[in-house]
Amino acid sequence: MQSFSLSFSASPTNVTDQLALLAFKNLITNTNNVMATNWTTNTSFCSWIGVTCSPERQRVRALELPNLNLQGTISSSIANLSFLVMLNLANNYFRGNLPYGLGHLSRLRVIDVHNNQLEGDIPQSLFLNPRLETISLSHNRFTGDLWRETWNLPELRILNLTSNNLIGSIHPSIGNISMLERLILDHNSLSGNIPKEIGNLSHVIELDLSNNRLIGSIPPAIFNISSLRVLYLTNNSLSGFLSLNVENHQLNLEAIDLSSNQLTGEIPSSLCQFQELRFLYLSRNNFTGQIPRDIGFLSKLEGLYLTTNEITGGEIPQGLGNLLHLKMLGFDYNNLTDNQLSGEFPMAITNASKLIELELSYNFFTGSVPTNLGNLRQLQFLNLAEYGAGGIVSTSGDVYSYGIMLMETFTKRKPTEEMFTENSSLRYWVKSSYPTAVMKIVDANLFNGEDEMGGAKQICISSVIELALDCSRETPEKRIKMQEVVGPFLVTMVTAWAAKRENADCVNEIDAQRVLGYALFKDGRNTRLSYPLKDFHSDVAGRSFHNGRFIQRMREKAASLPKALNHLGPLVEGIGRGGISK
Repeated sequence: MQSFSLSFSASPTNVTDQLALLAFKNLITNTNNVMATNWTTNTSFCSWIGVTCSPERQRVRALELPNLNLQGTISSSIANLSFLVMLNLANNYFRGNLPYGLGHLSRLRVIDVHNNQLEGDIPQSLFLNPRLETISLSHNRFTGDLWRETWNLPELRILNLTSNNLIGSIHPSIGNISMLERLILDHNSLSGNIPKEIGNLSHVIELDLSNNRLIGSIPPAIFNISSLRVLYLTNNSLSGFLSLNVENHQLNLEAIDLSSNQLTGEIPSSLCQFQELRFLYLSRNNFTGQIPRDIGFLSKLEGLYLTTNEITGGEIPQGLGNLLHLKMLGFDYNNLTDNQLSGEFPMAITNASKLIELELSYNFFTGSVPTNLGNLRQLQFLNLAEYGAGGIVSTSGDVYSYGIMLMETFTKRKPTEEMFTENSSLRYWVKSSYPTAVMKIVDANLFNGEDEMGGAKQICISSVIELALDCSRETPEKRIKMQEVVGPFLVTMVTAWAAKRENADCVNEIDAQRVLGYALFKDGRNTRLSYPLKDFHSDVAGRSFHNGRFIQRMREKAASLPKALNHLGPLVEGIGRGGISK
C-alpha cells in the first residue's frame, strides 16, 4: 500500500479531503497519465486536475474527471469528502460497486457516473438524500430492485438510469418527486403497471420508460402534463385503448413514441390537439379504424409512423399535404403499410416538400404514381412496393437511379452538393470528364494511392462510368435495359479487379451487394414506378433502390427519436462550476 505524506499547507480542516483524494487515486489502476504528475503532495490538492475547492474553507466542492479513460474502482474514502457538491466520473472504465456512503453526503447535489462498468445494487442511501438534484447512473451494469424503500428526493430534477439491469415495478411514490424534470428508466427490466401517480409530475419534460416489461394501460393523466415534451413508452407490453381525455389546452408534447406495444382501438382524434407535436410513432400495435381526419392540423409534424397496425380502411387524409415540415411518413408494414388503405394516391403528399422518407407499400391504392413526386427534392428513401397501380410496368426510372448510384459510389459526390447548380449536375460533371479525364473525378481513396494495374485500372473505371452514363440518359427510351445492367459482365469485372489487387477494401468500396442492389430489393417484377422518377433532384435517384442494408439503416434512423431536445439546453446549468465554488 502506498504511504501518503501530507503537504505542509494541510490543516486539520482539509487534511481529511487530501487523504480521501489520495486513497481514491490509489485504487485507479490506470490514470492515463492524468494524475501521475499532478496529483502529488508537492502541490495543494485544490490545484489538482478535476478538483474544485471552496475559496474560503479550501474544502473539496467538486470532483470532475469525465472522459479520461480512467480504470479501477471507486474508493469508499470518497464518502469522506463531506463538502462535496458535484461528483462527475462519467465516461470512464470504473468497475465494482458504487460506495454506499455517497448517499450520506448531505451537501451532494449531482452524481454522474454514467457510461462505466459499475455493478451490483444501487445504494439505497442515494434515494434517501433530500439534497440531490441529479442522479445519472446510465449505461452501467447495476442490478437489483429499484424500490426497496420509499424514496425521499424532494429536490431531484434528473433521474437517468437507462441501460442497466434493474428490476422491480415503478412505485407510486414516484409521483411525490414534484420537481422531477427528466425521468429516464429505459432499457432495463422493469415490470408491472405504470402508476397513475406519474401524472402528478407537473414539471417533467422528458419521460422515457421504453424497452422494459411494463404492462397494463397508459395512464391518461400523463397526456395532461403541460410541461411534458417527450414521451417514450416504446417496446413494452402495454395494452388497452389509448385514452387521452385531454383537459389541458396548454400542451407542449413534441414527441410521442408508443410503438411496439399491444395497444388497441382507434387512434384517438384528440391526439390532434397537441399542436407542438413533431414526432408521432404508433407503429407495431393493434390500432384499428381510420387515420384521424384532423391529423393535418399538426402543422409542426416531422415524422408520422403508423406501420404494422390493423388500419382497416379509408383514405390517407388530404390534410397531410398541409404538413410542410413533414420529413418521414410511414404507412407501410406499419408505417401505414401492410394495412388496407385504399383510394387514389394521396396527391396532397407531394406538397410536403421536406419529406426525406416515404413508405406507402402494401396497401390498396389505385391509379398511377403522380409524376410530381419529383418535386420532393429532399426525398432520400421511397418505398412503393406492391403498389396497386395498374398499367404497364416500367423500370426506366430504376435504371436511372442505378446509374446515379454508380456515380456516387465511384466519385464520392452527391447530386445535392453545392457545386452542382441549376446549370450543372452530377451527371453533367461526370460526362464532361469522360473518357479522357475520368481518373481525375474518381475518389482517390478507392485506390489507397496504389498504382499496380496501370492502364487496366483506367479501363475498368471507364467501363463503370460508361455504364452509369448509359443508365442515366435523359430520354428513358435510350437508357440501357436493366437485364443488361445487372449481368455477369459487371460482377466478373469487379471480382477480377479485386482478385488482382488482393485487396478486400476494393470490394468494400464497390460493394458487390450494392452493385446488385436492384436485384436484391426491387427485381423489376414488383416495380410499378413510372419513369418520371428521373425528375428527382436529390440523391433519391441514387438511393431509392439500394440493398436491404441501406434500407435497414434508414428505418433505424427514422425509428430513433432524438434522445434530448437540443433547444432545451442543459438542465443543470445552475449547478455549474461557478455555482459550486461559492
